[in-house]
Amino acid sequence: MATPEDSPQVTAQVDSTRELCNTIQFMDALSQEGFGQIASIAELLKSAIEKGIEDNNLRPEDLYMSVCAIRGKAQDIENCINSEAESVGCNYVGKLSDIKRKKAFGLTAGVASNA
Repeated sequence: MATPEDSPQVTAQVDSTRELCNTIQFMDALSQEGFGQIASIAELLKSAIEKGIEDNNLRPEDLYMSVCAIRGKAQDIENCINSEAESVGCNYVGKLSDIKRKKAFGLTAGVASNA
């Protein structure tokens, strides 16, 4: 005898829930790895600045490359997490926050004052 759990709707719902759970776990893994790497680079940068100031051995190109690495890693993780969220139809579309951020840094012209 068929049970309600055997229905196509329930099966689809279970599969959908499983897919969402797998996606969330993957996004969590991406964020832990990526943000851990960012924290490590930032810690090295902090140590280099402290040591460089003490030893007068601070190379601007090393600082620049470290900051570029942090920026690149942050963008990579942002894109990976967004892609995974899109794959299950749960991505955030934050137009208002983008406008506010750009306005705060003077990157937009003609943005409404209430944004």
